[in-house]
Amino acid sequence: MKLDLLIFLIILVSLPTYNSAGKIIQQPLYKTQKKDEKMYSMSKNLCKDCPEESVEILYLHNIVRAGKKEQPLQWDYKLERYAKSWCNKRKDCKLIHSFPENQFELGENIYYGYGDEYITPLATMDYWAGEEQWYDYNSNTCQQGQQCDHYTQIVWKDTRRVGCAKAKCDNGDTFWTCNYDPVGNIQGQKPY
Repeated sequence: MKLDLLIFLIILVSLPTYNSAGKIIQQPLYKTQKKDEKMYSMSKNLCKDCPEESVEILYLHNIVRAGKKEQPLQWDYKLERYAKSWCNKRKDCKLIHSFPENQFELGENIYYGYGDEYITPLATMDYWAGEEQWYDYNSNTCQQGQQCDHYTQIVWKDTRRVGCAKAKCDNGDTFWTCNYDPVGNIQGQKPY
């Protein structure tokens, strides 16, 4: 049941939203932002010697941040190592939603789903960035019953570095984790 709901949510987040006149009013990240070679090249420079998925998830973070005129994030290998270490502790997929005992203050986003082929950097970022639709900047609140913390962490004005890792769980499921420094989502502050 939970798996079916998760797959449905992934598909739902990937679909455009239409108004009553049939015009698209919101598209998923991959439809609204075409790959800008200059920004993609910049992401490669910010994540030298990184695997392609790391460059892609950094690039997608920076696309979302650029939409709010925030500085691009830099890849941080220390955060990446921390994310990998924490991924290895979650391989049984029973500890997915437990919080790490950080040695230093970090922000964290996680994304979990069935199988490997569906849990790409793009699917992960579409899910996190898609939370923008429930965030109200003026009141600095999230629509009741929804989650916005992943989105606000991505665009947090003071965050400068990110490091991410992906793990395949023992049961075949997959999850991504990204750690952020400085931490975002500070109570009473707006993200941008």
